[in-house]
Amino acid sequence: MKILRQNNNLIYTELSDFDLLQTLECGQFFRYTEKNGIFTVFYRDKCRKLSYSDGTLTVYNCDDEKEIIDFFDLERDYGKIKEAYLKLGDVHIANACKYGGGIRILKQDVFETLITFIISQNNNIPRIKGITERLCEAFGKKIDGGFAFPTPDDLKGITVDDLAPLRCGFRAKYIVDAVEKVCNGEIDLEGLKVLNYEEAKAELMRIKGVGEKVANCVLLFGARHLSAFPIDVWIKKTINHFYGDDFNPDMFGDSAGIAQQYLFYYARSQKII
Repeated sequence: MKILRQNNNLIYTELSDFDLLQTLECGQFFRYTEKNGIFTVFYRDKCRKLSYSDGTLTVYNCDDEKEIIDFFDLERDYGKIKEAYLKLGDVHIANACKYGGGIRILKQDVFETLITFIISQNNNIPRIKGITERLCEAFGKKIDGGFAFPTPDDLKGITVDDLAPLRCGFRAKYIVDAVEKVCNGEIDLEGLKVLNYEEAKAELMRIKGVGEKVANCVLLFGARHLSAFPIDVWIKKTINHFYGDDFNPDMFGDSAGIAQQYLFYYARSQKII
C-alpha cells in the first residue's frame, strides 16, 4: 500500500485484498450511499466521500491517513487469512474467498454498531437505513454533509415516545434499555474489547433484546472480536446449503467472523440463498 496526497485528497494505491463495494455491501454497515461511482460514507462524526477502482481508493477532502487505515482495517493481512482458509481444503470457503475476497471488517464505533444492529432485528436493509438516518437527523449533531451518529450522551434519558417518529416499532424499548445501561455505566462498551469472547457476549446480552445474533454482530463489527460468527436466518440458510449439519465455525479459527462475511456475501450475491 502506498499513500499519495493530491489536491487535499488521499489516494491509497496498490491495495490488495480490498474492494470498497464488497466491504460496504456485505451487511456489516448501513450508513452509505452511492451516486455515479462516488460513495458517501458516514461513521461516528465523519462524512467521507470515496471512490475505488483497480486497487486504488481515493478519499476526497481528507488529510487523516490513519483514520482511513483504521476504519477499513488496511494494515491487516487478509491475504494470509485467506491462505489459512484455503488450506482447509473446503471448496465452499475457497469459492467465497475468490468471489468476495475484497471484504474487510470495518472498525466501527461500538455504540453505533450496537444501536444499528438492534434496529436490524427482523428488518430489511432499506428500513434499517431509513430508521438509522431518522435517528441521526433527530438526535445527532449536524456535520458537513449530514448528521453524525448520536452518542450515548446525545440519547441520554431517551424514551420510547421520543423514538416514535423513527417508526422503529418494538425495537424502541431495546434502544432505550441499551442507552440507559451504557449511560449509567452498567455496560462498558469499550471494555468489551479487552474481555474474552464469552465474557463480552454475556455482557452485551444483559441488554434487553440483544440475543446471540446481535451480540455477535456488535462483537465482530465493533469490538474487534474476529472469532465472533453471527448467525441469522440468512447465515443458517447458507450453512445448511453448503454444509448441512456438519458445520462448526471453529474450523475457521480466530478469524471465523471474516469467513462468515465471505460466505454470506458469496451466497447472497450468487443467489444461492
